[in-house]
Order: sequence, then structure tokens, then C-alpha cells
Amino acid sequence: MKQKSILAIFFVCVSSFSWAEQLSKIGIVDFSRVVENFPSGSAAFRKYDLLKSEYEERIQQYQLDLNEKELQLLDAKERGTDLEIARLQREVEDFKAFIRKWNETKLKEIDLARNELLEGAEIVQDILKAIEFIAVNEGYTIVFDVTDKDIVWHSMEIDITDLVIRRLRALAR
Repeated sequence: MKQKSILAIFFVCVSSFSWAEQLSKIGIVDFSRVVENFPSGSAAFRKYDLLKSEYEERIQQYQLDLNEKELQLLDAKERGTDLEIARLQREVEDFKAFIRKWNETKLKEIDLARNELLEGAEIVQDILKAIEFIAVNEGYTIVFDVTDKDIVWHSMEIDITDLVIRRLRALAR
């Protein structure tokens, strides 16, 4: 009788552990990063990629121009000409305001192009198929988008973004 009780307890423990393991495999995917790394030649993708590249080049140039203006201002402060200092301070502040406004406008434009890209049903379907493939083959029971507002924190151990990107690249060959 004692042996049967121990065997029953063991069976219950083993079955409850395997049941708990089934429910606990959760994955996270950064959909935006997948889109950015999507191996595609579509017009929407090229537009998005071009906007991002132009933005990065231009913002770097603006930063260099701003640095130059700030150096001119420092130089004027050392020489002590009040009129020139005031003019350069105004130029620096106006240029900073311009950069902020330009940055805001360009980021909205890039976001719009990204949304157009995401609305392309073929691309979304390819991404979802890759996510499903990884989830099924790796044993994930649920996969969330990292931008889901209900996700407060997650461990990088459950991030399958790189696996999805590798899968899409392998399919593109």
C-alpha cells in the first residue's frame, strides 16, 4: 500500500511538471526590427530604407554644422565682441530649433513609410509565417510583439527576433 501511494504521488508530480512546462514557453519578437531587416526588394521597403538612410546622413551633417556654429560662438566669446556673440547665440538657437522641427517631421515621415510597409500583406504574411515556424519548431506556446503595451518587462532569453530574421533571410536565398 505504501509503495502504491508513493508511486501515485510520483505520477502526479511528474504529470503536473510536464503540464506546467507546456504552458510556460513564451516568446517575444521585435516586429519593427524584423521589418527593418526584412530581405525584400519591394518598392515600399526601398522607400523606407532610403528615408532612413537619408535621415541618418542628414542628421549627422546637421550635428556637424551645429558643432561648427557652437565653436564659432566659443571663439567669439573669447574675443569678447558682444554683437557677434549675440548674433551667433541667435544662430545656434535658431539652428537647434530647426533641427528639432526637421527631426520631428522626418521621423513622422519615416514612421508613415514603415506603416505603409507593414500594411503590405505579403510582407506581413511572410513575417507571420516565419514567426509561426520558429514558434512551432522551438516549442513556444505563445509569442508576443515586444511593443505590446501590456508587456512590462521580458528576458532576452525568450526573444526570438534574431531567429525570425535568420529564417526570413534563409527563405530569401
